[in-house]
Amino acid sequence: MKALALVALVGCAAEPSAAPSTSPIAYFVGHWSVSATMSGQAVPFTYDVRASSLPGWLSGEASVPSMSLTVRDVWYVDELGIARIIVQSDGASGMVQSPGWVGNRLVLEGFVMLPSGKTLVRETITKQGPQAFEAVWESKSGGTWTAYSVERLTR
Repeated sequence: MKALALVALVGCAAEPSAAPSTSPIAYFVGHWSVSATMSGQAVPFTYDVRASSLPGWLSGEASVPSMSLTVRDVWYVDELGIARIIVQSDGASGMVQSPGWVGNRLVLEGFVMLPSGKTLVRETITKQGPQAFEAVWESKSGGTWTAYSVERLTR
């Protein structure tokens, strides 16, 4: 479960730079502090996310020393919407996609590859103003979506 839960950690931020304000991923530009709770863990953990921005895409990296994990990802925008590719130092990887924002909500769906196989995942990002958002990650099993990670990100 560690690999599945941590696929959520990166790419939610970028250094202020080239992401044009008209881009659907421009909201994420900046430095974010994260407080996350995973299912089965009573105590939240924290970390920071930093990334760089280039026209049309964001590249992020986070290190979670308490879990000996580094996560990298790339967000990009194309004619189909928003896509995100995620790779972790423990070998997990994944891709999620969305047609775009609906109001203050962005729902990305896709998969993560774990040693145990492919798992369907969904990330729901809800803006809570210009300085904060919540990201809820769910996995699908037997036709049911179940939340496994809830993250609060603030600037």
